[in-house]
Amino acid sequence: MNKRQAKKRYKKIHGCNPPKTAPEKWRQETQKTVKLHDFDPETLRMAVDEMRKAFNEAGETIQRTAESFKKAFNEAGKHLIDMIDEASRRQMKNREHRE
Repeated sequence: MNKRQAKKRYKKIHGCNPPKTAPEKWRQETQKTVKLHDFDPETLRMAVDEMRKAFNEAGETIQRTAESFKKAFNEAGKHLIDMIDEASRRQMKNREHRE
């Protein structure tokens, strides 16, 4: 990789030109590679169990919230029907009084 390509790559990754004081830092051949760690299977299992518990709790919370919304909308619908019925009754009374 030539200097121009390396500079463009740095700018693409970091959003700005590389510093002029450290030109070697952004060359591909001088960059350090990230070391992958071997994790203990028991540690991973515990982490997965904790995540599973958290997701289960979140799912239960979402279900309770959905049920609450369902109840609220059902009640709102009932009240709306009652309001419409009351308004139609009033309208009928007003018509009767006019005639």
